[in-house]
Amino acid sequence: EYNCIKVPVFSKPDGEFFKKEVSTTEWLTPNTMLEDPYELRTVYVGPSKTPGAEEGLFAARDLKPNTIAAFYNGIRRQKPADSTSTWQANAYKIFDPTNKHGVIDILSEYQSL
Repeated sequence: EYNCIKVPVFSKPDGEFFKKEVSTTEWLTPNTMLEDPYELRTVYVGPSKTPGAEEGLFAARDLKPNTIAAFYNGIRRQKPADSTSTWQANAYKIFDPTNKHGVIDILSEYQSL
């Protein structure tokens, strides 16, 4: 403080660098293992109690309705015309809210880390 006026003090940032990186149909961030600070407070990966399942994503604390729990980022694709694909082929796809006929898909090399 200087004569009762608060003066900001700046320092060089340290730690991980975050920036907005929106996937496309051909590109996914190279920082796939960068942990999101928000998600660290809301979710965790753990063993599923569902028979035959491996791991799942679980709430780390009680969440109010309509609270974003985690972000899903993958390759953006068009939804296949035939929906006869197996469950395994679709297990990591969700609807793309930015494209009525699209899905967001996690590439196979990132499905089990």
